[in-house]
Parts: sequence; structure tokens; C-alpha cells
Amino acid sequence: MKKTYIIIAIIITIFTGLWIYTQNQSPKIQTPNKNYSALISDTPQKREKGLSGTKKLENNKVMLFIFEKSDHYGIWMKDMLINIDVVYLDDEWNVINYFDDVSPSTYPTVYYPERLAKYVIEMPAGQRLKSGLDKGVKVYYK
Repeated sequence: MKKTYIIIAIIITIFTGLWIYTQNQSPKIQTPNKNYSALISDTPQKREKGLSGTKKLENNKVMLFIFEKSDHYGIWMKDMLINIDVVYLDDEWNVINYFDDVSPSTYPTVYYPERLAKYVIEMPAGQRLKSGLDKGVKVYYK
């Protein structure tokens, strides 16, 4: 009987550890030179808030905006506290265009892609160059 309780306790511990591990694994964005943990904005509320109010974004993190369909989505710097690089992607995850080192002081300017985009990556200013992202480069999402 005691042996059964020990086995049950071990199984519960293993499954609890696996659950905690998977909960801490954030989605990843893979670029030519670097991988990033992605904060996901995939609802209208999350997309509207974006990184507004964020005081610091670590150099290994990005925000990924996921839209239901491709369009000319505008990005602005309302309530932003940090400079960012903005990268627009098409529906096949290829870079369309980008804006580097966008400052909060540019609000109310709105930044638009050159053509239809389905995804937008916001990253700490300077990371686009370090990541190797340029027009036509493919991004991988896991």
C-alpha cells in the first residue's frame, strides 16, 4: 500500500513538473541571427494595448501581432515609453518592410506596411539589425 502511494506521488510530481515547464515555454520567433521569445497580441484588446506602458523590453523578447487576415495595419506609439523597431510580415512570414528606432515622440504618426501584412513584430530598438531581418527575409514562428 505504501509503495502505491509513493508511485502515485512520483507520477503526480512528474506531471506537475511537465505542466509547469510547458507553461513557461513562450512561443519563439526565429530570425537569421537570433531567436526571440514572443509575447503574443492576437485579440483586438491585446493589439490595441501592444507594448503601451512597457518600461523595458529585454533584447531577447519581441511582441508578435497576429491578425486574422492581411491588411494595411497601422502601428502608432500611443502611451509608449521605449523606442522600438517595427517589422511587417506577409502571410508567408516574409519581411515586407520595417521602421527602425521608432520613438514615442512620433505619436500621433501612424506607420503602415508597404503592402498587405498579416503579422507585425515589435522589438527593442536596434534588434532588427542584429536579428538579420531585412526585406524578403523569412521569419519562423514556433
